[in-house]
Amino acid sequence: VSDIVVNGEAALAKLSENAYDLIFLDVFLPDIGGLDLLGRIRAIDHDIGIIVMTASSTARTAIDALRNGADDYLRKPFEPEEFAAVLKRTTDRVRLTRQNAQLRAQLDEKRRVLEADLARAAKVQRSLLPQTYPDLPDYEFSARCLPAREVGGDFYDWFESSPGVWNVMLVDVMGKGMPAALLMATIRAIFRTSALNRSPGAALAVVVGAIGDDLERLDSFATVFLAQLDVASGVVTYVDAG
Repeated sequence: VSDIVVNGEAALAKLSENAYDLIFLDVFLPDIGGLDLLGRIRAIDHDIGIIVMTASSTARTAIDALRNGADDYLRKPFEPEEFAAVLKRTTDRVRLTRQNAQLRAQLDEKRRVLEADLARAAKVQRSLLPQTYPDLPDYEFSARCLPAREVGGDFYDWFESSPGVWNVMLVDVMGKGMPAALLMATIRAIFRTSALNRSPGAALAVVVGAIGDDLERLDSFATVFLAQLDVASGVVTYVDAG
């Protein structure tokens, strides 16, 4: 769309009807001052290119125009080469500004998706922690986990592996964030299976056999405390390892 208007009000009317990429704006208009119109245009459209034209021989007008939001200016009369240079400079700036805005919008969208995914992951991880406390005579259970980030590698667990035998576990996977959380979920699942009808040491050996090579390949590790409580006898058997 290419239009020519002779006053500020007509320019504002056109802007309300069409989308423009570039405006050549004369400082001296019959109704609205060019610099005032410049401010009103910027309030409507922040990324439109605006080149101010002036016959003033002083630099003050050009400086005021740039301060009020003009991208560039031309002092009349001007040569075709000067016009072409200013036009290219302004269109390049407008193109770069719009590309940057598009990239920012894409990054903002990716950030929103990532934040939503992390929130869901945090909810899943919280659900993996015990939701109730065992009701055992002469014993009290209490625990709290506060990840440094949305998700993390620290966790605790307790479960009854056989009648009257409770396993209590504390694990700290190296690192923070999603990588540690993924390892945490894997280690938890293996421990829950390996601890059934096994001593803590034997259960740990199963875990090391299942995931030891993966941890070495990932240059990672986990510190583990696994205790097994025989409720009837009060005997606690445990393993503490890294």
